[in-house]
Amino acid sequence: EVSQEAIFEYSQRLSQQVVALEKENVGLQDENARLAAENRKLAERHALLEQDNNGLRTTGLATLQERQLADHQAREALQAKSGENMLFRNEADKQRQRAEALSADLTRQRGVNERLQSERTQLQRSVLGLEATANAMQAEMVEQAATEARACDYRDTLQRHVNALGEEKRRLDEQASMRHVAEAHLRHAREELQAERCGASG
Repeated sequence: EVSQEAIFEYSQRLSQQVVALEKENVGLQDENARLAAENRKLAERHALLEQDNNGLRTTGLATLQERQLADHQAREALQAKSGENMLFRNEADKQRQRAEALSADLTRQRGVNERLQSERTQLQRSVLGLEATANAMQAEMVEQAATEARACDYRDTLQRHVNALGEEKRRLDEQASMRHVAEAHLRHAREELQAERCGASG
């Protein structure tokens, strides 16, 4: 995809070309005006020649060939200037069409620039939204980690308590076992003593 800087540079070049074509068009219009003025002068000259021809015809000093030659030269000059004028008009039309095409292209490029700027703004908003979401998730993860740490501490405490209770139970079991052994010894001793007493009485 074309970068925004390239589109901007292209738009600048188009603007410069449009300005140059407008200047050239103005020059062509000035040249067209100059040619029109020359045409008027030639027409006036032709009219003067016609007057001179009429005067010479009345006085009999000009010949038919001189009048025809002068008229032919005037007509050729008019036709040459008219042809030049037509060429300049055609060139001016071409330059105007090029200027209009470049202006339309420039307008289109401006529309593209505006669309890219709008997309860039929307993208920036999306990035800001994603950053806010990421920050919220980070805070939630930190809170979850803290909760898990507290749960681990509580679990460790419970485990130590369980271990302590297990140790206490083992100690009590040992004491109970020792007490049972002692009671058994005591019963055995009583039974022996009882048997000795019974033997002595007999």
